[in-house]
Amino acid sequence: MIEYGITQSTGLTVYNSLDQVKFVAYYKREGGRVPLSPEIISAEIKTQIELHGGSIFPIRKFVLIIDGGTDFLAEWRNSVPEVTFQICISTKGTLKELGVRIIDEDWKPGKKPISLNQLLVI
Repeated sequence: MIEYGITQSTGLTVYNSLDQVKFVAYYKREGGRVPLSPEIISAEIKTQIELHGGSIFPIRKFVLIIDGGTDFLAEWRNSVPEVTFQICISTKGTLKELGVRIIDEDWKPGKKPISLNQLLVI
């Protein structure tokens, strides 16, 4: 799994920016009302892979987007081993404390936007 940190965008913006043909994304926000758990996400990914026999999903990657504070991210990080990419959204301080590589730390308005669709290609 490859992990990136984002500090200057919301989780919903990140979720909506991903190409739905290339990625299957799951978004969990601290305090959010969507009742997702790591077990639910893992089971869904496994089911999708089994149902499609690998015919569709080799070209699609699974992404977990988690948005919150230190304790929340610490609890959720690496909780879904089936994902290809994990994106942590929080403050610079939180992400640095957790050792997460921040990809937008030096980005300033007016600079070329960061394309997650290009970054998440392996």
